[in-house]
Amino acid sequence: MSNPFSFTNSLPNSFCNREKEINDLLKYTSESINVLLFSRRREGKTALIFQLFEIIKARKKNLNTIYIDLLPTESIEDFITRLLSSYTQIETNFEKFKKFLSSFNPTISFDAISGSPTVSLDFKKTITSEQIEEVFSLFEYRSKKVKTLIVFDEFYQIINYPNGRKLLNKLCSILNTHKFCSYIFIVNKSKEIHEILSDLNSPFRNLVVNYELQPISIEHYSKWINQLANNTIEKNYIEFLLQKTQSNPYYIQRFLFYSWDRKLFTKNSIFDIEEQLLSQSSYVYQDYWSMLTKIDQAILKFISITDNTYYSIKEISLGTSIRPSSVARALNKLMNWDILYDDSKWVFNDPLFRNWILREFVMKRNVSLQNEISWDVFISHASEDKEKVARPLALALEKKGLKVWYDEFSLKIGDSLNRKITEGLAKSRFGVVIISPSFLSKEWPQKELDGLVS
Repeated sequence: MSNPFSFTNSLPNSFCNREKEINDLLKYTSESINVLLFSRRREGKTALIFQLFEIIKARKKNLNTIYIDLLPTESIEDFITRLLSSYTQIETNFEKFKKFLSSFNPTISFDAISGSPTVSLDFKKTITSEQIEEVFSLFEYRSKKVKTLIVFDEFYQIINYPNGRKLLNKLCSILNTHKFCSYIFIVNKSKEIHEILSDLNSPFRNLVVNYELQPISIEHYSKWINQLANNTIEKNYIEFLLQKTQSNPYYIQRFLFYSWDRKLFTKNSIFDIEEQLLSQSSYVYQDYWSMLTKIDQAILKFISITDNTYYSIKEISLGTSIRPSSVARALNKLMNWDILYDDSKWVFNDPLFRNWILREFVMKRNVSLQNEISWDVFISHASEDKEKVARPLALALEKKGLKVWYDEFSLKIGDSLNRKITEGLAKSRFGVVIISPSFLSKEWPQKELDGLVS
């Protein structure tokens, strides 16, 4: 039996079926209702659209479908060129097409091998609002015979065009009048959606129905996986896989593909495949990491270690010894870059990027220090907290069999305080910080904290 978990082709059974979402989108399309489709990155939005197109084709619905990826575009000229090139998917009367758009002086050529048409346009002058309206009216006119569904993927890209906001507002005024064309706009759940919908008076809010693509439930995944694998995969494997990948369809597909090849569906096989995927992507992650500042990197290390827990700007500042204002700017940048998103906790858009950070900067460092470890715990405290907190804690930890670096235990007369504390920080497996007003008001304990998080 061939591997059923393909991730390079959109086959009918390649992706976990989203029946409810498909039916919702079909309903909106049939009623010419526009949709803003959003989710976190790699949740399967584009795959869902291709699945929708396949179902429309299989059910022989009287509906044309057009998919346009806006990610490579950088200007209104690029946008118009992509849009008109897609029109050739539903129109064969090219002379009529050229006449209708004479202001662009369009040229149509055909690929020598595939025979596919390519549209070239003349942009000697700045595109006017009338020309934009002319282009979209072409689609609406053509759709009077057969309705058309147009999907704009990475729709947020138009905001980055010169005068992108102006184009967005113009599109809203045009598309609000359309009766025969319906539109799906795809964006990521991050700063993108807030940028597009942040203005309460924005006409875009009235143009669309907001539709968030939710993570697929374990019940649906279990049913789909075992349907393809003839009920040979245990539920505890699936549960661990979802936990490891944060239910990310992009990675679930890959883990299943490689697990099938190995004929192993165990927790250990998931760890082995994760190592394989990390090695395959290591150069990409390293390149991405090199583009980040030291502050960005320190915050990502902190969030990686704390297992995606939500920490306030003040708490991250305390944990990294970075000023709150710098933390705020860095978090904003990391969300803009789609590295993190705020979902009541800090979450990596790419769960394997987090694991790569842990592997490269935490685990490897721990392994290299393993032979140098002299203490299990380093206790950092202010002298005012010694009697009631630090000493009782140190004694309790020692009773449990731990080796504790604590000044009363570890310092002798004549020792260099600076050198011994530096050694204790470097050779302790874990650090315990007793934070109090006294701790925060003193310079030396703060330096110990710097040493623990560096």
